[in-house]
Amino acid sequence: MDTLFSGIEITLQEVLKNKEARAALQRELLAQYKAPIISFTINMPGQVKLSPASRFLHKTGLERLKKSLEAAGLSIHAIQTVENNTGPEAFFSVAAEARLLKKIACQVEDEDEVGRLFDMDVLAMDGVPISRTTLKLPQRKCFICEQVAAVCARSRRHTSAELLAKIKQIIMAVQG
Repeated sequence: MDTLFSGIEITLQEVLKNKEARAALQRELLAQYKAPIISFTINMPGQVKLSPASRFLHKTGLERLKKSLEAAGLSIHAIQTVENNTGPEAFFSVAAEARLLKKIACQVEDEDEVGRLFDMDVLAMDGVPISRTTLKLPQRKCFICEQVAAVCARSRRHTSAELLAKIKQIIMAVQG
């Protein structure tokens, strides 16, 4: 296996358990800071979610999101990062309207090919996610074939090997 993607393989059980833990932390942060949150993860295919590739992408996304929020003049209450075998995660509590945060998150996701690997969800104060469709923004595109990403993922149109090869190409282009 390419060392860029080496790490511990995880099970579906671990992914589901982590999803519950993430939701609990999101609720805790909403209650603590009384502000919407951005929940940031990496779209990483396959059974290895924590690898040099996912760490690099996460660091890049953290920098871009923080820079974009600061450029918009927004006050970040807190940034909390979590790293476990299910991948790196970050949570931003921001003093702003949730719809504005989603627009900024979508701009970061849509900036370039690297951004397509970011998954930035925004939760309003009531814990309800703000969707792209709520803002009348287009659905995300697959970074291989430009079709709707959700359709490609659901139909498993591309193999993990194809996806990982494309991710490697994207990372190498960014690193120069």
